[in-house]
Amino acid sequence: MDGSKGNNVPTPANPTRRRGSGPTFDGLMNQKRASDPNSLARRASLHEQRPQAGFFGQMWNKFTRGPQSPTK
Repeated sequence: MDGSKGNNVPTPANPTRRRGSGPTFDGLMNQKRASDPNSLARRASLHEQRPQAGFFGQMWNKFTRGPQSPTK
């Protein structure tokens, strides 16, 4: 390796570095995961409507998550 290949350091005159997309997609994330009470209730309702896991699903959950601890 030699230093004659060029300088890849981003500078204001040579912006080769990608910009972050955080500010661009803030509105999309707010729409997707809104924290207003209606959205929270809707998400909770969808979670309650999810069917219980079957035999294999329960075995898989116990295997991946471990045994459930007793509630206090």
